[in-house]
Amino acid sequence: SQFEGQVKWLKENGFTPMLLEDVVEAFNTGKVPEKPVAITFDDGYADNYTEAYRILKEHGMKATFFIITDKTDVDGWYMNSNMLKEMHKDGMGIENHTSRHIEFTKISREDKIAIIKEGINTLKEKVGVDSKFVCYPVGRYDDETIEVEKELGIKAAVTTEVGIAKASDGMYSLKRIRMSPMDIEAFKSIFSEFLK
Repeated sequence: SQFEGQVKWLKENGFTPMLLEDVVEAFNTGKVPEKPVAITFDDGYADNYTEAYRILKEHGMKATFFIITDKTDVDGWYMNSNMLKEMHKDGMGIENHTSRHIEFTKISREDKIAIIKEGINTLKEKVGVDSKFVCYPVGRYDDETIEVEKELGIKAAVTTEVGIAKASDGMYSLKRIRMSPMDIEAFKSIFSEFLK
């Protein structure tokens, strides 16, 4: 598969896989590996377990999976808690994509608190994870969202804004690069600046 080819290439070229906690620690300490890469998956679809996790594990790589927690153990299109527990045990990051996947910019402060807390509580109860990271539903957030995250002890959050994550963007506005089906040459070109 294309994803397997990409993971193999990252491994063979000496990239260091990082979870979100590793990224935050690297930013806080200034100790960033030479070729860092943080792979993330949003929503928690079942094929993340049957396809992506198998490939990552096989190649000794890790990634962070952001889970819409109201779908866990309810909807067969999404990973169940046993899958998430196994992945967590194998070193994958299991984090919060909120309970209901509602845009933060369209809801009240109270609802912002509720959907983050519900996500935290479900991940704790069903997976045994103490989640400190959020992925914004549809990438939307505002200043109030960040205030709420800080109050709830969230350490960082990822957006859908395109770019390489930098500490200067702020811990609650971390950029990512969206991956779509592409050949290995196109994939390599994304990382070219790290290979000079």
